[in-house]
Amino acid sequence: MKTEPTLTNISDKWKKNNKEDVLTQVLNDATILVYELESKKLGEEKDAQTSDGGVTASQVTEGTVSDDEVIEVPELSVREINMEDLPVLIKDKVIYLPIRVMTGDGGLGWDAYFDSYTGIYVSTKDGVPAKSYWKESESKYNKGLASYIMKYNGSYSTGKAQELVQIFEEAAKTYNIDEKILMAVAHKESTFNPTARGSSGSLGMMQVMPSTGARYGLSTDQLLDAEISINFGAMYLSERIDAYGGDLVKGFSAYNQGSVAVNRGSYSTRYASRIIGAVDSINTYLTTNGYGLGNE
Repeated sequence: MKTEPTLTNISDKWKKNNKEDVLTQVLNDATILVYELESKKLGEEKDAQTSDGGVTASQVTEGTVSDDEVIEVPELSVREINMEDLPVLIKDKVIYLPIRVMTGDGGLGWDAYFDSYTGIYVSTKDGVPAKSYWKESESKYNKGLASYIMKYNGSYSTGKAQELVQIFEEAAKTYNIDEKILMAVAHKESTFNPTARGSSGSLGMMQVMPSTGARYGLSTDQLLDAEISINFGAMYLSERIDAYGGDLVKGFSAYNQGSVAVNRGSYSTRYASRIIGAVDSINTYLTTNGYGLGNE
């Protein structure tokens, strides 16, 4: 994510995604060593000697250790991780290990749990299963959102619908707006079609006018990209709702008809009613089909 310095109309909330691949360094024959601290009881081994009759470094103390006194001394051990012929990625001096290396007896021994609707969970704490971080209510909620998308747009597979839900949720978090509002707009504007073209010239999932997108440095092709369209729509909607003190009717109307019409009072509330009704429909679909609202 970056902001083009030549674009003067970029909102503080908006960062243009250039959709470039992340450049990383790939190491195929890396050796990964793990250094671990182990505690040794010095009192129990204070008489041990090295092969040449000397005392080991961990056993050197000052004063006298009584027979019933034990001193815990940290000792550093090292072992090599079994990489299983998997590569290591390096980006900005940060090393990324494959999940299989993080888990398993030959790796770091961490526990992992994967849920297709909420992602992967990793526990680095002994005795704490990764699944304990997973929330069933959140998983069912995301599954319901994906199901809703597929109900109204049959071209989506389960996997693609899951990806779209994730985009909606990430944009919602970034711009502090309910993901169901974003989904309602996408439903009513384009039926979740990222390449939709409106009769008035509006484009993409969130049906943004090219002239509006251009003011923020977005090209026609970018407006037809689902992720960019959703993020832009989230930013634009959030700003307009905030501008009217959280008034959803005015905020939705400004998104559809422009702030000038709302400020003049010459706007219709029909569009806002459609979006609010769509949000209600999503909530009803989730609750009546047993998916819940994710807050249980």
